[in-house]
Amino acid sequence: MLPPGSLTSSAALGGAIPIKDWSMMLAQMPWGAFLSEGAYKKVYRVVNGRVNPCNAQLRLSGGGSAEPAWAQEAVSVMDVAGIVENSAGTVVEQELKVSLLVSALVRRQVCPNFVETYGVFSTSFAPPDALWGCERKKQPCGPTPLPYPAPQVRSGVLSPGSAKEHHKLAVKRLQDDVKRRAPRQPAGKGQHQYIRMELCDCGDLEEFIHAQPQEQLGDAALVPLAFQMVFALYAAQRELSMRHYDVKLLNFLLKTIPETATPGGGGGGGGGGGGHVRGDRG
Repeated sequence: MLPPGSLTSSAALGGAIPIKDWSMMLAQMPWGAFLSEGAYKKVYRVVNGRVNPCNAQLRLSGGGSAEPAWAQEAVSVMDVAGIVENSAGTVVEQELKVSLLVSALVRRQVCPNFVETYGVFSTSFAPPDALWGCERKKQPCGPTPLPYPAPQVRSGVLSPGSAKEHHKLAVKRLQDDVKRRAPRQPAGKGQHQYIRMELCDCGDLEEFIHAQPQEQLGDAALVPLAFQMVFALYAAQRELSMRHYDVKLLNFLLKTIPETATPGGGGGGGGGGGGHVRGDRG
């Protein structure tokens, strides 16, 4: 397994997230919800409190505006002791290594169709069910975090200082809402590895197809999605000499992209923005 701080992606939203104790966890990731569970890990959807959504407004030109929203990402949590006890350390390390390799293809702009890994850190505790949920109760703090409050803008201009102060108050408001449900720091002297990843908000392709009318995709969605799937497999083989021996719809994830997104894949897959394939569940 990787030691704490062994990976810091330059593309990581909000930079590296240092977690030393329970209070820091609540401060940096103030909201979470359970997504899925595998043989050696649990995956959650969390809010990254270090990312200030107001910064997007600061970058806008021409008097435009954007509704600020919480930055969210997926976090995979592994029980290192359990993995070692089951002699699965080598398998998990290989899986993580592959995730980092394909993530590099995204950062190098070789292929956008892989889930990007943002960073890794370790703690002595797992996230408690009362805060981030579990299979029985996936959303203990609600289906979504409290809406991000729109900043009060004077003269149509949001200054960097105002944006920073507004975000600080917004995070505290979310923390106060969650703290009443969160227990004290969980007990335990184990080692749990947290892997921060890009969130694919539309789930896997199999689930997506089942949700469509008559469980079918029209040509407008099918062609671009199929291209992205094949291109991801091609890029892994060409750049990394890597072949995928478990190609199935369940291992392709989908992410919504806005209408104004820059080229690089995308297209098709539902209303609003396009559907962007992220190839492997990993």
